[in-house]
Amino acid sequence: MVLNECIELAKEFGGTDGHKYVNAVLNGLAPSLRAAEVGADRGQARP
Repeated sequence: MVLNECIELAKEFGGTDGHKYVNAVLNGLAPSLRAAEVGADRGQARP
């Protein structure tokens, strides 16, 4: 998955907590860029 690769690259080449920043930015963009997938994920029941 592309998102995981981005986070792994940030861990490898970024600062100590750089991957957390990258994850937050991608998580913020997800609803607008991948609306159908985010909506489906939110519609699932969670234990």
